[in-house]
Amino acid sequence: MLQLLGTLVLGLVSIFAVFATDSCGSNASSTVPAVCDSDYFGSVLIGYWIALLVLVIATLVAMVVATARATIVWPWTVGGIVLTVVATIVFFVLMGR
Repeated sequence: MLQLLGTLVLGLVSIFAVFATDSCGSNASSTVPAVCDSDYFGSVLIGYWIALLVLVIATLVAMVVATARATIVWPWTVGGIVLTVVATIVFFVLMGR
């Protein structure tokens, strides 16, 4: 449940990633951040949301299967959280290009 809540928060925070850079300015040049390109920003943002959604669903399914088989669940939970953190770092690296 905590991962689901965290994923929702990260999804909302990612919308405001465009404000993490300097002003986009009025003209395009090599010094304008990549996040100012609306196509690039949209692609990365949608890709990040898809990655978060896949991670949440995969983690929940793995936890249910582990519970049904009476095996330990915590590795799936930790793995889901770690992969979510990695996806978030990749997202912010791509936004900072």
